[in-house]
Amino acid sequence: LPDGAFDAVMSYAALSHLHPDDQCRVVVELVGKVRVGGRLWFGWNSPGIFASTELLTHLEFDRESFWADCFATAARQNELWVSGELSAWWETILEAHLFPDDMTAVD
Repeated sequence: LPDGAFDAVMSYAALSHLHPDDQCRVVVELVGKVRVGGRLWFGWNSPGIFASTELLTHLEFDRESFWADCFATAARQNELWVSGELSAWWETILEAHLFPDDMTAVD
């Protein structure tokens, strides 16, 4: 698919089965497939939930650091990111804040 082909990408739990390095690679690739100003939403993707005995001990994985490192690496190594033609703004939101059982309990 050509770069900039989509207005938006939405994924919920589709990447959680991938190794964390592959999650990063796929997300970085998909950023390039969305038009300038487009949006991407990835839910229930935490490298710490990857079903591996090696990673099961890391369920308290630091998502912020993982994705910051992922995008920082892309910014240094991916040609379009290095040139500034492509960039991403991102934030990590705990899903409990998106879909709370009790709406009054969320700050």
